Amino acid sequence: MCDFHSIIVRRDGAKAHVMTNSHSGAVKAAGWRENDQMTDFSERGPFFTECEWSGVGEYPGAESVSKSSINEKQRKAIDLHYQALAKFVSNPGKNAAMLFDAGYFFGDEYGDLRWKALVHPECPKQFLLKLAQSPLHSDGYPIKSLHPAVKEVSGDVIVEQGATLTAPELKEVSGDVIVAQGATLTAPELKEVSGDVRVEQGATLTAPALAKSGDVIVAQGATLTAPALAKSGYVRVAQGATLTAPELKEVSGDVIVAQGATLTAPELKEVSGYVIVEQGATLTAPKLKK
Repeated sequence: MCDFHSIIVRRDGAKAHVMTNSHSGAVKAAGWRENDQMTDFSERGPFFTECEWSGVGEYPGAESVSKSSINEKQRKAIDLHYQALAKFVSNPGKNAAMLFDAGYFFGDEYGDLRWKALVHPECPKQFLLKLAQSPLHSDGYPIKSLHPAVKEVSGDVIVEQGATLTAPELKEVSGDVIVAQGATLTAPELKEVSGDVRVEQGATLTAPALAKSGDVIVAQGATLTAPALAKSGYVRVAQGATLTAPELKEVSGDVIVAQGATLTAPELKEVSGYVIVEQGATLTAPKLKK
């Protein structure tokens, strides 16, 4: 979950930002020289300063959001940026125009702010498709809906408890996919999740194209149907849960099938960690040899 918006600001007032809110990522994207120990002894100070603020509430001022001393050019750039952020964050839907044309946050580097506008209930309809088709970085907060045109999300996708969400074009998530308690996510084109897949108690995830993920955790009474899943990290199927993975061949961590749970993996051949099948549980893996 990202509770801040970061920028780096050079001595001359130039700024850089990337949608993942990584300071090092912003330095790399901008092609700037990194700060080093020698800059601490320089009369001019570091080449740039790192800044962080959420945009929520009253803006505390440039000195409060900066990690090092700043000059007047930096102060002006920082104040201008975060005052604009405060306006945007006050209502991301209503202020979605700030992301387009001559808006202050125009540019793909602001995919984190585009996400906030896209999932906000007051986002004007004329902006929705443009937002959905642009680079996006999730802030890690649960969502109730997702525009059907979204194909790729950087960061975590979390389906709010009890919600039903269909993502017909979603193909890749660079963070975790979490389906909260009692929620349902149907993602027929989802092929890769760089982080973990977590289906919480009583939830359902249907991802027939999912081929690769990090850890897979199916909580109590939950169901995950992933017929194309071939490789994953740790796999845990909790009490009374069901994981059907007919193409799963390799697990790079442990496989734990808890009491009363069912894991069907007829092609599973290799598990790097432990295999634990608890009382009353069922593991079907006839080809498992290692």
